[in-house]
Amino acid sequence: MSLPQPVVRDYLRLPSRPTLLQIKIDVCRKYGVTMNELMSRRRHKRTALARMEGYWRAREETLASFPEIARAFNRQDHTTVMSGAKKHAMRMGG
Repeated sequence: MSLPQPVVRDYLRLPSRPTLLQIKIDVCRKYGVTMNELMSRRRHKRTALARMEGYWRAREETLASFPEIARAFNRQDHTTVMSGAKKHAMRMGG
């Protein structure tokens, strides 16, 4: 006999992961940019920094792949996400 899923999840006390949308909302608030700016092709410093942190957080905090993160941030190429996440990690000293 197996336990129902909610009981198993409560027992294991697995931390919940943020969604890609939650991460995008968080970085928009932190950097004072709009969702439209975050998703745009704009390259202003504040927007770019927000986007790179979003890429990094999405990779670290979710199970999303680089191509999935690229689609979530309206990017054509997943290598853009890889580069941005790496730049953010370097800026944090890692």
